[in-house]
Amino acid sequence: MKKASIIALTIASAVVFIALAGVSLYRYFVDSRIQDGGRMENPDTYRAGKDLVEFEWRQNHRNFYSCFSLKFYREKDMPLLIGRFPDRSGDEMRESETDAFSNPIPWQLTWVQWFELQNMLAESDLPAYRKPSPNVQDETDSEIRVIWRTDDGNEIQKLSGSHAEALETLVLSIAEEAYATSNLETE
Repeated sequence: MKKASIIALTIASAVVFIALAGVSLYRYFVDSRIQDGGRMENPDTYRAGKDLVEFEWRQNHRNFYSCFSLKFYREKDMPLLIGRFPDRSGDEMRESETDAFSNPIPWQLTWVQWFELQNMLAESDLPAYRKPSPNVQDETDSEIRVIWRTDDGNEIQKLSGSHAEALETLVLSIAEEAYATSNLETE
């Protein structure tokens, strides 16, 4: 009888230990993910108390194939893109198609692309936008407009994209990928 009670006590202790370990692991991995708003699934997201809502970049240049106009935005919690931009070779302009009412049909982005853009924007230190002088003929006009969602509401920034080569490379590559993906889906 004494041996049976020792075995029962050992089994009960093991079950209690496993249950406590399970609860601790659940709290560590699942609760923290829920409290983080699900972002633990994507640790690359920028956590500075602001989320990218909209990003628009218009660049005019004397060379037509250096001009582009792109608008990244979220609609119904989906990252989307509309606009016009040169292809990688610079020989052809890519442009959003329009529906029967002349509204642009957006290209869908992945969340990885959206967060990559958000992170680069949050980490970049771009100067404020200033309109170029009308007296200068060959100056590039490169205006960036960013809308961030913060704890205090929306924050709007107007920045210059004149010397943002790394950001331009990222933006144009995302646009090219979204364009190529949309063409694959329509075929």
